[in-house]
Amino acid sequence: MPRNQTPRVLGLFSVSVSVGKADEVGDAFYFAESPEGGPPIIAGGSTELRCRASPEDGIAYTWQLDGQPVPNTTRRFQRGSNLIIRRVDPERDAGEFKCTATNMSTGFSLASGPASLRILCESLSFYVPENKGESILPPLFSSRFRVEAVL
Repeated sequence: MPRNQTPRVLGLFSVSVSVGKADEVGDAFYFAESPEGGPPIIAGGSTELRCRASPEDGIAYTWQLDGQPVPNTTRRFQRGSNLIIRRVDPERDAGEFKCTATNMSTGFSLASGPASLRILCESLSFYVPENKGESILPPLFSSRFRVEAVL
């Protein structure tokens, strides 16, 4: 605009600024509760991983274990936004759990940080193969042994 002209009002405008990935005002939500591993769980016991977004309206939740969807079964299932795990198994429940919250009206999704379960086992059996050079075991051990921990 040249310096000698007077500006004219063309209308009233509003400007909205968002930070991060949110494209619309309706996408602005955050995790009020994120999953945490919590205290150790004895294998065979039950636990609950908690997840909650705020605001909660119109938010759907899904869970992943090591990047794969966790299907609802009688052993692992969602109750609201939380994941319930019964009969915790050190082999099937090892890894990183994440909760994903999705705004159902816009499709915007946000994933939580990872949480891992600390699973205590009452006994553990494993096999150490014989080494083709020097033994990796002290002389008093054979190549097969059992390690047990009493809790």
